Amino acid sequence: MLPLESDGNFTWHIVRDEMDSAAQEQMRAKMQQLIDDGWWKQNWHDGPALDHATLQASTLVAPGAVESVVLIADDLPDGRLVHWEERAGYFAWKVLRGHITEKARAEMQAQMQYLQNTRQWLQVWDDHDRPAR
Repeated sequence: MLPLESDGNFTWHIVRDEMDSAAQEQMRAKMQQLIDDGWWKQNWHDGPALDHATLQASTLVAPGAVESVVLIADDLPDGRLVHWEERAGYFAWKVLRGHITEKARAEMQAQMQYLQNTRQWLQVWDDHDRPAR
């Protein structure tokens, strides 16, 4: 599992058979919508919230960082394979059981938390009551 990004774009490079292509596409489309709508932005300028050694040795949520989780769900709304949940300071991907392996889920969660702790991606949440879409 490897996150790949360029200016205004983020995607995952996933080992074959670790997450099916339909679930990957649903996740990619939602991530791109969140970026295009301005809810998340890249931040390649500020330093990390924790020092590198602490980041490598821990799955802590750094002070001021968004808690990022990936969950395997038994049921999702509207026949979706992937769903997201977000509130200020928290972001979760939910993937329908059978469409992602536990290994891929754990690696994705670790990579997402690393990106949050290093502040490479920032949640733009000016309105704490913003409804989920």
